[in-house]
Amino acid sequence: MKRIFAILLLSLLIACVPTPEEEAVVPKDQGQMLFNAAKANERMEIIDLYERLGAPKEYKTNLSAVKGRLKVIVDAKVIMPEDELPVVRVMPVDFTLKQILAFAGELMPKDAKYVDFDAGRSKGYYNSLIQNLQWAIDHWDQGGHDMHVDFDSVEDAKKGLSELLMQQSNAPESLPEMDPQTIPCNGEYPIDGTCRLIATKDNETFSMIHVNNFSKEYGTASLEYVRDQYYNYFVSDGRTHQDAPPSTEIKETVFQLIDKLPIDGFDCSAVFPAVYFGSRNEKIPCYHFIFTRSINRVSETATDVEVGVKTYDKPWGYEMIHVIADETGVAAFKYANPYAISEIVVEKTNLLSFDDILEVFNKRITVYHNNLIDGTRDALQKEYCITNIRLGLVSIKEENADSGLLVPAWDFLGYERYWENGNESFSYTNELHSFLTINALDGSIINRSDD
Repeated sequence: MKRIFAILLLSLLIACVPTPEEEAVVPKDQGQMLFNAAKANERMEIIDLYERLGAPKEYKTNLSAVKGRLKVIVDAKVIMPEDELPVVRVMPVDFTLKQILAFAGELMPKDAKYVDFDAGRSKGYYNSLIQNLQWAIDHWDQGGHDMHVDFDSVEDAKKGLSELLMQQSNAPESLPEMDPQTIPCNGEYPIDGTCRLIATKDNETFSMIHVNNFSKEYGTASLEYVRDQYYNYFVSDGRTHQDAPPSTEIKETVFQLIDKLPIDGFDCSAVFPAVYFGSRNEKIPCYHFIFTRSINRVSETATDVEVGVKTYDKPWGYEMIHVIADETGVAAFKYANPYAISEIVVEKTNLLSFDDILEVFNKRITVYHNNLIDGTRDALQKEYCITNIRLGLVSIKEENADSGLLVPAWDFLGYERYWENGNESFSYTNELHSFLTINALDGSIINRSDD
């Protein structure tokens, strides 16, 4: 009934095109791409990438298409790393029980006990549900129904309240404790690909860790934590409350957590104001931190896409860590699609010039994933507002293998405005939407989404 860490971010994918004129398909020869990436270039001795690639610190241009119904407004900072960009081979992995318990040791409230939810629910558990449902009934038209959409009417909600009261009367005061070490495992990994840990201090408020280990079968894995499982954590965009950066205390809490977790080699790629909605529809200000893998101080670019459609035989997920924090601490956490580093394939890559990248951009930005050209919504107008052009690492699936490659790529990031029948709307992407991702090695399009 409750949703864990529902983030208005992200579904990813990776596929590439051999030439800008073709639709997005995977390059036929990744080996040739790697060979060209390793070739020496007479300008590679220039350490400053802006100078080497002929890139400005800022770039502006305006483009349009479909009789002006699509406008592309680029007023962007050009952001590049200070170090050489490598090509790195990675392998999707699952979470071992040892790792899960290590995460739990840092994320779960201190002094909380693990309990067996399969044994039932406590009186305190029902007490919180009853209070929240009663509030929803009393405020049905002021947000109550939004928090309990499983009820069609106030009358249905009142029937549900009576059922909860009956269940509470038969519930125990506390739940039996459980030892996480007894979770059934197949070798190092929990069986059935899933694992759930629930802890409480008072048998009323419960924190939860939920693990999905499906990297081998379905190409994705995740470990999610919520501080209070009664909350639905909807993360909204930065315009929903103050634009101030997070306080020193919030930043210290988040970065200290990352330092303590059993992970290594991650940098903070994005942070922005957000809100999560409490159990009574209250908007609680918080901050959303995104961490991505960093190789030799070059980070994988964070976007609003996390898992995409199939490439070759299964989906491919981007590795990201999300932390939701407020003044009271870490409210939610998600580690999506963990990688293991197999090898550095190329330490210093031969990159296309910025002018080469712009040539691809100018040809493809108004036609790539453009749904205005099919004639179905002639009243729709769009505006791509590109505010950052970032050179970083992007993962792509390797052909005929379970592994992937982190390759240098340019992302044209921003947000979208659109109008239909005179009504204007914005896309809520925190300027993390990549309108076009261009492989910096060969100019092919990396398809992050099949939209």
